[in-house]
Amino acid sequence: MDAVTELTKNLATVEGLNLILADIAEAERYSYDSEAKDFSRSLKGKVSNAFEELVRKLEKERIIPASLEERSDYFAELKSQLQSLPKIEIELAFSPREEFINKISRFIRESTNSVQVLDIKVKPSILAGATFGYNGQYKDYSFSSRLADVLKQKYAGGLREDV
Repeated sequence: MDAVTELTKNLATVEGLNLILADIAEAERYSYDSEAKDFSRSLKGKVSNAFEELVRKLEKERIIPASLEERSDYFAELKSQLQSLPKIEIELAFSPREEFINKISRFIRESTNSVQVLDIKVKPSILAGATFGYNGQYKDYSFSSRLADVLKQKYAGGLREDV
């Protein structure tokens, strides 16, 4: 079982990633406070149920190291791998519902065959459509940019006074 694959199976947004990273930070903290055989129990109520269940499975399969130092290194590496996931910046004119976010995430996952974390920002000034930023590239598919282009063309010579 690969922990990163399990943790990113339903991951869509930066907010979701931050929740997972918070669970990992909590697990790191409790790595030093508990015996190896009771580690997953020490996380009960301190991390999400899904993360606690994953830790229990990983312990059962002896993937999580028993020694405190190795366990800490394991979680640090896990955190590093998750933080390095590629992010796609998306600006929308509205606050999307979870269903919409999941649809975009599934489309990107299926199109790229990899996990991409969505960093969604609400920007009403774009009026409609969306802007996308990825790996240093920026694409503007918003209505506001098209409207600005039309207005520039129409009024390129300045405002006319003939009515």
